Amino acid sequence: MPTVVCPDCRNTVVPTLDDKCPHCQVPLTRGELPDTTDASLTIRPEPRAPAQMRATSAIHNQPVRFVSKGLYMGSIIGSLALAMFLGIVSLAFTMSGEPEAGAGVACVAYMPIIYGVVMLAILIYKMWAAIQPGPARTTPGKAVGFLFIPFFNFYWIFQAYWGWTKDYNQYSAQRGGDLPTMPEGVAVAICILCILGVVPLVGILAGLINLVLFIIFISAACDGINAIAATTGAAGLPQTHAPLV
Repeated sequence: MPTVVCPDCRNTVVPTLDDKCPHCQVPLTRGELPDTTDASLTIRPEPRAPAQMRATSAIHNQPVRFVSKGLYMGSIIGSLALAMFLGIVSLAFTMSGEPEAGAGVACVAYMPIIYGVVMLAILIYKMWAAIQPGPARTTPGKAVGFLFIPFFNFYWIFQAYWGWTKDYNQYSAQRGGDLPTMPEGVAVAICILCILGVVPLVGILAGLINLVLFIIFISAACDGINAIAATTGAAGLPQTHAPLV
């Protein structure tokens, strides 16, 4: 009677009616039972990728989609500019002896701020998703989520912005330099000015400078994402008709 070697416990067994090892219940065959008089027919288990590798591959297998520069530029820069304008109006009311009006305008200013933060978070997620798994130092979810951790975000903002430009340029170098270069210096300046933004009065000047720097950064980031989307899809195949998101 033919025997087979169990791929799990390595016992030599006679196959049962349900084709399972009587010792560990692992399935022995797929289809017909092999004639194990030939050692080359010994059934071996299929290798499985580590959990972390499978998770990374799942991110990488998502196609990189084109992003609308006009949408993100208008949403983020527009909301930031409107919030700054309302902040100045609120300060003017307060200094002129109308604190109630100033407080009301300040409350209204939070509406464009919230919208701008949401759109910026979406863009940051897409930025990091575009270079996965590659040399990316973090995942898209961590890149966004850690920015909302109080005090820790003073450090993490450098990773989310400056770190991304460095990782993107390294990713481009690995591909032969066929992608646009991301402005690392602009990213560093944005991070520093964002921290200075919490300082009274100085924050207004820092915000005005950052408004200009964000225009440069967002434009470059969108171009960078679209450059990857134009050349690669879910499995490195051409991706020329991805929708704008």
